[in-house]
Amino acid sequence: MTPIMKNQTGQVLVELALVLPFLAMFVFGIFDFGRWMYGANTLNHAAGAGARAAAVMTTPLPTPVTSGRVDAPTNDMERAINLNLLSSKLTGSVTYDVQIIYSGGRTVGPTQAGDLVHVTVRWPTFQLVNPMLKSLYSPTVLGEATVRYE
Repeated sequence: MTPIMKNQTGQVLVELALVLPFLAMFVFGIFDFGRWMYGANTLNHAAGAGARAAAVMTTPLPTPVTSGRVDAPTNDMERAINLNLLSSKLTGSVTYDVQIIYSGGRTVGPTQAGDLVHVTVRWPTFQLVNPMLKSLYSPTVLGEATVRYE
């Protein structure tokens, strides 16, 4: 009696070699997505704290758009953003932009009650862990918040 099935030694190894790259890409993709979500949530919280601090500053914000880095804070808004980023361990440079949206048709001038303060915090140096996507895509993570100036 001859066996119907032939010798299949090594079949599992070949199947594993075919499936393992896709499985690894999927697992690293989940890990990268979690890191991206953590960064986005942290930056949204930092932008909210910065916008709240800018909205209650005693000195009006002088220009409609302010930009900078948060590693050396010089005012309450930058301190609030920096304080929220200290424990997060986000690596690389984090920058911010502040835009004043004037009320009543004004386009320039010092901020007044009723104007909107829009803060955007960017983390442009986010690095993917997934080796397949690392060379193809490098996303910028950002957080935004808008608060009414008091």
